[in-house]
Amino acid sequence: METDGIMSGEEKSYSSMSLKDVWKVYQSFGRTVVALKGINFEVPKGKLTCLVGPSGSGKTVIINMMAGYETPDGGQVLMDGKPVGGPGPERIVVYQETALLPWKTLMENTTFGPLMQKKISKKEAIKRAQALIDKSGLTGFEKKFPYQLSGGMQRRSELIRALINDPKVLLMDEPLRGLDAMTRQIMQDYVIKLYEETKTTMLFITSDIDEAIYLADTVYFLTQSPGFIKDKMEITLPRPRTSDVLITKEYNEFLAKAIDIVMAEKEFI
Repeated sequence: METDGIMSGEEKSYSSMSLKDVWKVYQSFGRTVVALKGINFEVPKGKLTCLVGPSGSGKTVIINMMAGYETPDGGQVLMDGKPVGGPGPERIVVYQETALLPWKTLMENTTFGPLMQKKISKKEAIKRAQALIDKSGLTGFEKKFPYQLSGGMQRRSELIRALINDPKVLLMDEPLRGLDAMTRQIMQDYVIKLYEETKTTMLFITSDIDEAIYLADTVYFLTQSPGFIKDKMEITLPRPRTSDVLITKEYNEFLAKAIDIVMAEKEFI
C-alpha cells in the first residue's frame, strides 16, 4: 500500500544501523590525526535519531562511513547487523550543500534516481514525484529549475528526491544549516511530517541542540575532536509532534538537560 506516493510504514521494509567501537584516523602533514575514537551508537529501525556535535567532531565522517563512502580504521559499521561494504541504494544521504542538478527541473530532479536505476516506469516515476511535490507544497513549481527555487524549496526538493527512492535508511548531514530562522522552523516541521508519515529510519546530524530535541526519538552527543559519544538522551515527547511542544515544560526540561551535557564538556562548542 502507498500513501500519496510514499510507501506506508506498515508495508515498507526498514533497516537499522549501528556503529561498534568505530575509529577513524587520518594522516595530515606527517602527523596522525584521530578523528573518531571508539564510536558506539545505534539508529533503530523506523526511528528518527539525532547526532549532535560541534564543528570538527567528525559528524560528516560518520555519515560518509554509514553511506559506505569511507571505511573505518577500527570497529564496524553495521546495517541490520551486517557490515557495510560500500555504497548502496538502500542508504541515501542528504548533505548541507544542494545536490540538485542545475540543468534539470524540479520534476526531472525528483524522477532522476528511480529512472536511472530503472526501478519503475517513467509514468510511475512522474506519478510518485507529483504526489511528493504536492505533499511538499511545491505544486506549480514542477518546471522550475533549482536557481528559481528559494533555499527552503531547494531543501524540500532534496528530501523528496531522496524519498522517492524508498531508502531503508535516510542519512541527513545538517540539511537545514544556513537557512534563516523562520525557514528553518518550517523545514523542521516538514522533516517531522515526512518522518511521521513514512516512518523511514532517519539519522539527522546537527549542531543545534534545540533542533535535535524537537526532531528526535533519541539524541546522541558527540564531543570535539577526537569525536566520541559523550551521552545519550531518549526523547519521550509525544507524536505526532508539532511546534506547540516547544513551549511545554517537558521540552524545556529536555533542553535544560541537554545544555548541561554540553556545558560539562569544556571542548564542546
